[in-house]
Amino acid sequence: MAGLLDYLSFEDFLKLPREQQGNIWRATDQAKLPADYTGKYRDQQPHKSFMNRLSLKDIPGAKPYTMAGTYSLLEAFDEGMPITSPGNAAVTSGLPGPVAPKLIRYSPIATDPDISRAHEIEHVLSQQNLGDPGSMSKKWNEIAPTSSAQVMQRLIAGAPYLQENFGLATNEFYFDPEFMQDPNYKTMIDEQFATLSALEQLKNKRLTDDPYVRENILTTPQDRAAYNAMTGLRQTRLDPRDIAPYTPVSDKFDVPIQTEDMRRYNRPRGLLYR
Repeated sequence: MAGLLDYLSFEDFLKLPREQQGNIWRATDQAKLPADYTGKYRDQQPHKSFMNRLSLKDIPGAKPYTMAGTYSLLEAFDEGMPITSPGNAAVTSGLPGPVAPKLIRYSPIATDPDISRAHEIEHVLSQQNLGDPGSMSKKWNEIAPTSSAQVMQRLIAGAPYLQENFGLATNEFYFDPEFMQDPNYKTMIDEQFATLSALEQLKNKRLTDDPYVRENILTTPQDRAAYNAMTGLRQTRLDPRDIAPYTPVSDKFDVPIQTEDMRRYNRPRGLLYR
């Protein structure tokens, strides 16, 4: 992971927020940093204390298959990260863009590290291909008929069902009514989608197959197609169909039923689904 500063100029690096500088600084071969930077900032206590609490040991546990779509990714334990809910057991930071470096910091006391890891990988994929976190809500509103705010409210209302049937944590903040008190919650659908996609992967269940979800949360074929397009490797070109990221494709249960006359003159050779 040496040479991460090659992705941006040193002048632009200094304009980043201090914590983001720290993430990239810790992930970079320090011998290649300009002496004036290391001499000026390394001895400042707030900056140094952040650095000292990171551990670059290998992260244990299974790697989610979605890691195949990531670039320039570094993972580290953050000894100083508090946990108030499973949703903040890890943090992704870095520069938006397909090849810009990303750092995932994990709390060493996370109660469900596999979920946290799969959740954060979703953020890495969206940052690579869409940009800042708010871009996910914007993209949803472009391709789905139901507003992101309405879908988020439905997910919060359906949290007890998701807890029982998909293993959603009972203290998951992003599915708690209190979450809607955040003035920016309407732009944060990426947090809910990251958790849902992580649960799908680890439970080997598709959200859009579930009758309750189809009737109460993702209630239109366009909503279901949009959700599938915005999660997992559909955020990359690694999907077997090699279609552009975030391209909606009809869910397998939403493909129109053909009449006998239509089958006679239009015989599909096969369909591929997520």
